[in-house]
Amino acid sequence: MIFRSFLTVVSLSITLFAFTQSGSPITNAQLPLPEQYELMVEESGRYQQYRVVERAWLDAFETHMTDSLSAMMAYQEELNSNISDQAKTIEERTEEISTLNGEIESLKGEKDSISLFGMSLSKAAYHTIVWGIIVGLGILAFVLIGRARLAVSTAKEARSKIEKLSSELDESRKQRLAIEQDLRRKLLDERNKREG
Repeated sequence: MIFRSFLTVVSLSITLFAFTQSGSPITNAQLPLPEQYELMVEESGRYQQYRVVERAWLDAFETHMTDSLSAMMAYQEELNSNISDQAKTIEERTEEISTLNGEIESLKGEKDSISLFGMSLSKAAYHTIVWGIIVGLGILAFVLIGRARLAVSTAKEARSKIEKLSSELDESRKQRLAIEQDLRRKLLDERNKREG
């Protein structure tokens, strides 16, 4: 019988201890802080309009809250460190981008320009110069061909005139020779008449 009463007292003590410890933050450390607080308030004893909370529960809750705050502050410091690292990285990348944009603009300028006789010209100016030279050479060729044709036609006219003059000269020579021969004959005849 004593044994039974002992067992009853022990089981009631365990049940009472389990009931009183269920709201303890010590046994519910895995729960978030707001839930630990609510559970502690619900399981605490009542005295008139007040709640009576064990000192161990409050100390455990304070420890959990301090640990949580420390963890959150460490996490915040880590995030701030990450943010500052990312800001530095962004600044470096921005500088790299501006440098690369400058190089791209320089390469575009080089790509859009052509060196002619040591002078850097834009492609448009180069094309204008080249087409100007081509058109100038075309006009010069046209003028030279026109002058050559004019010279050829003038030469043909001169040749025809020369041939005409040459034929007239030959005829004139023939006529003079004929006249000269007639005059010689007449002179000979006159000499012969006078001498004879």
